[in-house]
Amino acid sequence: MQQNLIVDINKLTKKILINDIFYGLFLSTIEKRENKDIPLAAVSVNKSTMDFALLINPDEWFKHAEEIRYGVLLHEAQHLCQFHLITMDMYPNSKMDNVACDLDINQRIGKANLPSWGIFLEDFQQKHPNLNWKEHAGRHHYYTELSKLSEEEQEKMGISDKAEHIWVVIDGDGNKVDNLTEGEKEALRVQIEHTIENIAEEIKKSQGTVPAEIDQLISGFVKPKPAFNYSKYIRNFVGNSTKFFIKSSKVKENQRFPGQPKIVLKPLNKMLILIDESGSVSENELYDFLNEIYHLQKKTDIEIRAFDTRVSEIVKYKGNNEFPRTQCGGTSFTAAVDYFNESKYQSCIIFTDGHAEEPPKCNKRLLWVISSNGTEHSIQDHAQWIKIPTNN
Repeated sequence: MQQNLIVDINKLTKKILINDIFYGLFLSTIEKRENKDIPLAAVSVNKSTMDFALLINPDEWFKHAEEIRYGVLLHEAQHLCQFHLITMDMYPNSKMDNVACDLDINQRIGKANLPSWGIFLEDFQQKHPNLNWKEHAGRHHYYTELSKLSEEEQEKMGISDKAEHIWVVIDGDGNKVDNLTEGEKEALRVQIEHTIENIAEEIKKSQGTVPAEIDQLISGFVKPKPAFNYSKYIRNFVGNSTKFFIKSSKVKENQRFPGQPKIVLKPLNKMLILIDESGSVSENELYDFLNEIYHLQKKTDIEIRAFDTRVSEIVKYKGNNEFPRTQCGGTSFTAAVDYFNESKYQSCIIFTDGHAEEPPKCNKRLLWVISSNGTEHSIQDHAQWIKIPTNN
C-alpha cells in the first residue's frame, strides 16, 4: 500500500508540474510518507534537520477521486508557501484563522478539486451575505470579516476535523514534540523563502510563469543585511589567496586565437567556513551565523564544517538555514585553527561566540566573526575579526 501511495502522489505531482510548474516543483522538494494517524493529509517538520515531509493517510487517500487528491496536494503546498503553518499563532482565535487561511487558498484550487468538507468562499457568501466576501482578499481580510460575526454565529461556523490544519513536529528519532521555538520558526521561514525564490528564479530563466501570489510573496521578503562587506573582503582578501588551475573550454572559442579552445581559470580551493556549534552557542546565534553565510555564499564557493572540540565532516548546505546541528560540546579554538593550518584551504572564516582559549598562530588568511552576544577577548590580537551588530 505504501508503494502504491507514493507512486500515486508522484504521478499527481507530475500532473501538477504540467498544469502549474511552480507548485509542482515545490512539491518535488518535499518528502512524502504514509501516516495512518491523521485524517487525510498533514505537513511534518523534523526539529533536528528542519526537513519537511508530507504525511498522507492511505486508507483515506484512495477514497477520493483523482481530481480531489490532486487538489489536496495543491492545498498543502499552498499552506506551506503562504507560511500558514508557522504563523498559526498570529491571531488569537486559531479556529477562525484556520477558516480564513482556507478561504484564501481554496479559491485558487476550486471546489471541484477539494473534498466536500472543505472551506469555500461561496458557502460563506451564501450563509453570511452581510459581510464583505470579496475574492482573493487574503487571510487577514477574511479573519477580520469572520471576527464581525456574533459569538453565536462564530460557534455555528463549523469546521470539520478533517479540515483542520495539522502540523506535526518531530525530533530526530521521529517522536512528536512540542511546537517550534520562535528561532526555529524563523529558520523555517528563511528556508521556505529560499526554496520559493530559487524555484521562481529557475522558472523565469526558462521563460515560464510564476503564480501571481508567489511573485507578490517574493516582493515582500526582507533579508537581514550582512554585518560585513563580503564583496570587498572576497576581492581584497580571499581573491588574493585563491590558487587557480588552467582549463580549456571545448564549448567556447578563443577570441584571440580563432579555432582554438578558450582558456579558463578555475579556482583550485574553496573558502573554508567553520561554525562553532559548541554548547555555549545558542540557536539564535546560529541563525545569525547562517544569515551571514547566506550572503557570503553568493560571493564565493564555500565548504562548511562545524566544530566544538573537533572539526566535523563537510556539512551539506543549500544556501539557506537548512542544515542540522551536529555538535554541542565544549569549544576548542586550537582544534579549529590547527585544522585550517593543516588543510588544503587558503582562506577561512570562523563563526563563533568567542568563548574559548586563545588560539594557536595561524599561517594563512583568517577572519573571525563573533556573534552579537559573544566576546572577542580571546581572538582580538590573533587575526582580523568583526562582530555581528546587536540589531542585525
